[in-house]
Amino acid sequence: MDAKKFVNELGDNGDTRGQLFARITELSRLNLEAREEWGNLMGIIGDIEQIRYSEGNSVTILCENPDAEEIDKQAAVDVNADFTDWDDARYWGQTWIIALAKAAEASRIFNTDNSND
Repeated sequence: MDAKKFVNELGDNGDTRGQLFARITELSRLNLEAREEWGNLMGIIGDIEQIRYSEGNSVTILCENPDAEEIDKQAAVDVNADFTDWDDARYWGQTWIIALAKAAEASRIFNTDNSND
């Protein structure tokens, strides 16, 4: 369906073309936000999978602490994995998503450095 026909059909309920344009603009904005959110969710899942890649690796997402003395320590994830030498390691961030990304980056670096082993 072409855009002109679509707008004409939408206009059958009495909306003016300006109102239709505003509605279409808002739907476009919401669609863009949904796509961005989907991208963010896929990044989070990718970070979790990066950490869990090796058998036995685990990650625990901790509750946020809005009363933390440092803004960069309001959230954390705990990891026990090959890249932490099987010791518990805590990665901090302003949000758990940032902390998770830090842990995933540590895993990537470890896997890159050990890819020839």
